[in-house]
Amino acid sequence: MRSLCIALAATTSCALSPRPHWSTTVSAVAPRRAIASLALLSALSTLSPRPAMADGAVLFEAKCAACHAGGGNVVARGKTLDRAALTANNVDIEAIVTMGKNQMPGFGEACAPKPACTFGARLSDADIAEVSKWVDARADDGKWSQ
Repeated sequence: MRSLCIALAATTSCALSPRPHWSTTVSAVAPRRAIASLALLSALSTLSPRPAMADGAVLFEAKCAACHAGGGNVVARGKTLDRAALTANNVDIEAIVTMGKNQMPGFGEACAPKPACTFGARLSDADIAEVSKWVDARADDGKWSQ
């Protein structure tokens, strides 16, 4: 970890160890630090917490299943994801996933105000469309138990 701090000392502050004293000139060391910084940033950019475009079932499992397992609703029992409940409650799946409603947080990048939104990673518009399409396809009565 100390070597990482030394490699990045010119561009960032390192809380793990004091800044080293350089015996060479900055001009001789700066290009190596810049290359090390770019290599680190490149490696970290591959560790994105959110898939770029995932399948609806994968997104549902990651973002929705904790409250809506099997098409149910652990927070509001009558507001399940089967067709009858969606119709009775006049649900626009994409709008609710994006902005949230009542106790359900919004997952869209445009969600506001912040207390109404998820604290986790947001979903892109494409991801919201994909998970909404998947939920809508499964909404026929009885399909959630299959």
